Amino acid sequence: MRSPVFWRRSSTAAGVYLSAALGFLGSVVAFRELGTYNFGLLALVLAATGFFQLFADLTVDEAVIKYGFRYEAQERWGRFRRVFRIGLSLKLVGGVIGAVAIAILAPLSHLIWAHGLAGPLLVAAWRPGA
Repeated sequence: MRSPVFWRRSSTAAGVYLSAALGFLGSVVAFRELGTYNFGLLALVLAATGFFQLFADLTVDEAVIKYGFRYEAQERWGRFRRVFRIGLSLKLVGGVIGAVAIAILAPLSHLIWAHGLAGPLLVAAWRPGA
């Protein structure tokens, strides 16, 4: 019998590779169904959405993890909750800033690209980021 750590690591690795393979296959299917031009428009919308969500994403995850573990080990639960609450608030504010930036970009999309993408960008603005 192998250790439980081996199985956890193996299943994590399998999940990562499976998600990458499914993402690739999804891209191939989308390209075949949409065609070159429409797939290019989809790629533009996804790239713009990804850029603004990433740009506005305040990377507080590392700080929350670092200080969260520290406060948990010291059993300082008040500080633990405060760090978690502030981190979650900053993540939500970053997501809202990203969504607002995409919503502002939407009506101006015809100035940036030859084809106006206002509708798809507005839909993408309300998609949860990542």
